[in-house]
Formats: sequence, structure tokens, C-alpha cells
Amino acid sequence: MKRAVLIADDHPVIRLGLRAILCGCDDLSVEGEAADGHATLECVRHRGWDLLVDAKHAVDEALAAGRFGAAERERILLQLAHCESSDWFWWFGDYNPAESV
Repeated sequence: MKRAVLIADDHPVIRLGLRAILCGCDDLSVEGEAADGHATLECVRHRGWDLLVDAKHAVDEALAAGRFGAAERERILLQLAHCESSDWFWWFGDYNPAESV
């Protein structure tokens, strides 16, 4: 699994150089760039929700394929119920496309 990296620096040449170096690393994935603190915060603000949505999709696929036993399935569905009760999850999931938000 690759680790996500955000490059943050106010000099475009430095960001370009860092990207070139990091893209050569098999275990890293450059997920974005930011030129200042505000842009950095904007890039990472919803990262947790992106990860939650990715996890939800993976779990939905695994549940549909029957990869879990009854006890695991019950625990998973309970945990997802807690996560999905967040209004933000519903707004940024597949239920509402980005254009509608």
C-alpha cells in the first residue's frame, strides 16, 4: 500500500523537484501540491472523508461478495452505521455527486 504525500512549499521549482524525487519512490503517491498554508489546509481538510468513502466502497464490494461471516458482517454494519450517521459522509458520498454540493 502506498503512502499518500502532499507537497507543500511556496517555490514552484522546489515543488517540481520534490515531485520528481517522490514519484520515483514505489511506496509513495503524490496526492497534491500546495503553495501556502491555506492551500495545504484545503488539500487535507476532507482527506478523512475521502478515506471513509474509499473504505465504504471496499466494504460494500466485500459484503456483496460474501467475504465475511455473520459475526464480522454484523460488526462491520454497526461500525458503518456510526460513520454514515455523519451528515458530511452523506453529502460527500456517492449519494450526492460533487456537483450537487
